[in-house]
Amino acid sequence: MKVFKKIIEFLNRIKDIDIWGDRNESLSDDERERIDRIPTQNPYGIVGLIIGGFAFLFPQYGISIITLIFCVVTLLLLLSFA
Repeated sequence: MKVFKKIIEFLNRIKDIDIWGDRNESLSDDERERIDRIPTQNPYGIVGLIIGGFAFLFPQYGISIITLIFCVVTLLLLLSFA
């Protein structure tokens, strides 16, 4: 469980990274606060999508079961933190 929590904390920190540095460049303070309250993209879904793509490409290796387990575990952990 500790490993999953550390992974989730890492992925949550990645969501806040602004690569180009211009995300909130010309916004007022009220607009920035409003944007910060909006839910962001789900990084766990992206990881599940990539693993699912590998499972589709190579079905003989049983990756689909790993993908299913990963998605269910992250869903349960997300619901427990919400």
